[in-house]
Amino acid sequence: MSPEGVTIIIDSAGGWTTERIYQLLVENAVDLDVVGPTLTIKVQDKDLSSTASGASSSGGVYTSFSAIIYLKGNDPGFIAGPDSMIAHEYGHAWSRYHLYMTQQNDWSAYLDFRGLSGDSRLDTTYPWSRGEIIAEDYRLLFSSPTALDQWPGQMNSDIPDARDVPGLADFLQNVWGG
Repeated sequence: MSPEGVTIIIDSAGGWTTERIYQLLVENAVDLDVVGPTLTIKVQDKDLSSTASGASSSGGVYTSFSAIIYLKGNDPGFIAGPDSMIAHEYGHAWSRYHLYMTQQNDWSAYLDFRGLSGDSRLDTTYPWSRGEIIAEDYRLLFSSPTALDQWPGQMNSDIPDARDVPGLADFLQNVWGG
């Protein structure tokens, strides 16, 4: 367990260590002291890299959250670009944490700011998934220089690059992230 409360589990033949995964996480994680206690990272060789999360509510208010980042330790994409993969997957955990705990499962402020409210393409394909868009925004705005070198582009090329949207980083940190 990390000092922030992240549980890291290594079950991979890929040569990954807890220390290396933690180093990659620290270099690419905003609000790790907030999100960390709710986060588990599992480096394994079976499932593709992804992030699963859940939240529970009481009286109509979200009160708890948890996320698991799965990293496929023997995947050539992860081996070649571990910073970018961790930044993107942590972007899912971070954005979902704030979706539930800060925004109470309300996407409207983000979609309005990003200019996507009412766009008929939203949630029609993988690159148009609101979860993928915000994870990419996170990666492009908050990841390490190494992560950006490993994956400089944006998944959805039909929308403005997050780095070209004035005030988006500030919005994500101070409004979305509370």
